[in-house]
Amino acid sequence: MRVTTQAAYRTLLRNVTTNLERYRRIQEELSNEQKLLRPSDDPSGIATSTSLKQTLAANMQYLANLTEAEEFLNATDAAMQDFNDILARAREIAEMGATETSDETARAIAAQQVQELIDQALEVANTQVRDRYIFSGHRTSTQAFGDVGLIMPAYNQILNTYDGDATSSGDFTGDEKMSYLVRVVSAGDLGVAQYQVSEDGGETWGNTHTLTGNIDVFDDVNGQDLGVRLGLTDGTFAEGDQFRIDVVEGRYNGDNGVIEFNAMRSSRLATNVTGQEVLDDTGFFAKLQKLRLGLEDSNTFEISEALEELKQLQNDMQVGTVKAGIRLNKVEVAKNSLVTMNENLLASIQGIEKPDLIETITALAAQEAALQSSTSALSKIFMQSLLNYI
Repeated sequence: MRVTTQAAYRTLLRNVTTNLERYRRIQEELSNEQKLLRPSDDPSGIATSTSLKQTLAANMQYLANLTEAEEFLNATDAAMQDFNDILARAREIAEMGATETSDETARAIAAQQVQELIDQALEVANTQVRDRYIFSGHRTSTQAFGDVGLIMPAYNQILNTYDGDATSSGDFTGDEKMSYLVRVVSAGDLGVAQYQVSEDGGETWGNTHTLTGNIDVFDDVNGQDLGVRLGLTDGTFAEGDQFRIDVVEGRYNGDNGVIEFNAMRSSRLATNVTGQEVLDDTGFFAKLQKLRLGLEDSNTFEISEALEELKQLQNDMQVGTVKAGIRLNKVEVAKNSLVTMNENLLASIQGIEKPDLIETITALAAQEAALQSSTSALSKIFMQSLLNYI
């Protein structure tokens, strides 16, 4: 079959055009480092890549959650260690203060040292991460522990005739530390005995009232009702029986909310421990304050009682320390697993979208040779063609 010059020209020109397009395509892949330059290149590959990218984007948010949770729990773990160190030091002070060889001056100095420990503990308890209080439960924008407002347990003095229960309660509305004294001025049972209240250590006293099972504690002559209550059970009261209620630093302002973050689509992890469970429920600040007050009063019985409570408190605090450690470990394991998963996802995406540079460069060289060959063939056959002028 006779092949015309025009047919041969078209065949050679088509080869040049095809080789030129392939060459341009490989160059474009190299310059963009992308195999999928348009949807038509690999519809199935693009669909798979899009799905993997969506999973990767979700995982990156989970990873951000876990990173924040890790910061929270690392700070919590460090804080729990600080609390344990504070308790160990407080216990040393209590042991020295409880001895008969320690005098009032030494105990007064020890009381100041305990106050410094309380101030330090308050600072640690109000630790923030990313402007959020780590011990406030769900109320992360609220300072976990206030300066004042912790109503101490009612102290039933040792020499009292009354041997029933004395309890304190209420919601303190003041902004300064207070020390209330309730004294019996007329003997008898509940409903018969009479009492007065002092807010200044016994220098001035309020009016006389009948003693009941639940009374409002304030000096109604020189003070105001700030929400403190004294509860008493049935019993006999003698004149001179006295009760004390102190309002000090360390009231909890948060809640018991557990913060949970998504670690994966169907997995949630607890990422905090609350001040209520590790400090408020254990009586952390109340027991430190009890030691301070006992030292200030040089009351060896109260100091010894505080010492025993501190020993138990050290054991109780271990529960919170372990809980924080377990939650931190779970977050770290989940984070490491997610990092590995994201690395695999990224590798899969790149396997679909990214060209193999060595293979692509080799292909470019081969395509360049093919383009030169087809161009040379066309130019030799049609010396006077437009190729001479390109």
